[in-house]
Amino acid sequence: MSKFLKFIVHFVVICTILCVVALAVPPFFGVTTEIRDDSTIESNLAMGSVTYAIPVKTEEAALGTPILVNDEDNAVYRYTLASADVENGTGTAMDPTVSQGEPINVAIGSYLPKIVATIPFIGYLMAATKSIEGLIVLDKSLYKKPSFNGTCATERLTTCACSHTHTEMCTVAACRTD
Repeated sequence: MSKFLKFIVHFVVICTILCVVALAVPPFFGVTTEIRDDSTIESNLAMGSVTYAIPVKTEEAALGTPILVNDEDNAVYRYTLASADVENGTGTAMDPTVSQGEPINVAIGSYLPKIVATIPFIGYLMAATKSIEGLIVLDKSLYKKPSFNGTCATERLTTCACSHTHTEMCTVAACRTD
């Protein structure tokens, strides 16, 4: 039983490390990382997903290439490139989630963010860091309570668990509750 629990703990730790690396490392290599962790922002990307895009020259982008498009409200959408006019800096894109959809006009620069991969669910890890409950689940060591092993807590604390305020380290006698 002990080996099984050890395997589960190691599996969870390794998966967490891989997810953190997948969120933190790609921006250092010029990869655009779009994390969908806020359900109040409208987008056609799946909630909890992370989409990776690399910049490609507009001339090299083929029609039908999946691209990331920002709108006026900073919402990010996944569209497929329908046409591109590099001289005018405009183009059209289609929403792949809507059949029989209207083409959308998009501003095009010299580079387009071409979508390379979308990984579901690891964006929830980023969403968890935005709440106290999520931080507790991710790292319980951030919220350790003071222990009463001879002293109330470390010297950095100014108030111990018994609500006495002390300028020096708490003593066992000052914090006894019995």
